[in-house]
Amino acid sequence: IGCTSLTTVGNIGGGKFLNDTFNGCTSLTTVGSISSYTTSMERTFDNCTALTGDITINANLTQYAQCFQGTTQPGATLIALKLYL
Repeated sequence: IGCTSLTTVGNIGGGKFLNDTFNGCTSLTTVGSISSYTTSMERTFDNCTALTGDITINANLTQYAQCFQGTTQPGATLIALKLYL
């Protein structure tokens, strides 16, 4: 939690629980797709204030509270989600 040097994450294919995985990664700007294997993403991108672009979520999520809380700043480019539930 709270990494500052990570800027890009490719496709995420193996994690069933991504809870808090990138929480507070303030330099993270780009994320690939999330696989269908993932079921829980609570606080996964919480406070990733630099996050922009498209994130494709192919997952069958059962838990996703606060997944994108605090991700955008006033005037920032919004995140475009593509959900396949």
